[in-house]
Formats: sequence, structure tokens, C-alpha cells
Amino acid sequence: MKKIAFIFTFAIACFCISHNTNAQVRALPDAVKDAFTQQYPHADSAHYEDRLVFVLVHFYQGDSASTAKYTSKGLWQWTETAMRFSSLPREVQDGFNKSKYLGWQVDHTFLVNMPGNITRYKLQIEKSAIQKRNLFFNTRGRMISDNITMY
Repeated sequence: MKKIAFIFTFAIACFCISHNTNAQVRALPDAVKDAFTQQYPHADSAHYEDRLVFVLVHFYQGDSASTAKYTSKGLWQWTETAMRFSSLPREVQDGFNKSKYLGWQVDHTFLVNMPGNITRYKLQIEKSAIQKRNLFFNTRGRMISDNITMY
């Protein structure tokens, strides 16, 4: 009987935990809302995702889906905007086509804007279900970094 009670209690706890994973732990910092509204006054459908040490804001500007990252104190870290591979600058496409990842499938491409007027291009690529990477290129098509990811 104790074993059944333990299993029942464990199942209820797992159920509660799984349904509360998207619950807000705290109120969204006003500094983040203010910084986002000031930086993107014409953004549509803003959705805030509080990760405690940083906040992601998913939004649309026109037809483009974007995500901006802010610290909990409202300092902007980057914004990435989805784009098609064919819309990448020719230099970035050439940089990827000359890389060791040429045979890999490009799943997603993003324009990444960062403080200091820095522009990067992020390519999420995969060779298999477990071989996935994020590649970052500068505007001249030079690969800046590649990171293993599970996106």
C-alpha cells in the first residue's frame, strides 16, 4: 500500500512540475519592458520569456520574426531576425559554401544585430539528429565561430 501511495504522489508531483514549467517565477522587470519598447516601438505581438538572468522577447516587425535578448536589468545584448539562406549576402553564402560544413543541411538563418553596430549572420545547421551546430559569420563571409548545439 505504501508503494502505491508513493507512486501516486510521485506521479502527481511530476504532473504538477511539467505543467508549471512556463509559469512566471517573478514579475517581468520593468527595465526590460521599457528598454524593449524604446528600442522597438513598432513591434507587434511581443512575447516575453523570463529566464531569470536574462529575458528573451519574441516579436514581429513587419513580416519578420525576431528575438531580442536583454539582461534582467534591461541591457540589450542582441537581436536575431529570421531570414532565408538565399537572402544572405553573397559573401556569407560563399563563406558557408567554402566551409567544412558544405554538405550539412541549413535549417535556419538569422541576421544578428549586437551593441556597437555589429552585424553577424547565424546559420543553424545539422548533419544528423545529434550533429547540430550554430555557425556565425561576419559581413565579409568569414566564419567567426561554430558551436555545438541541440537547438
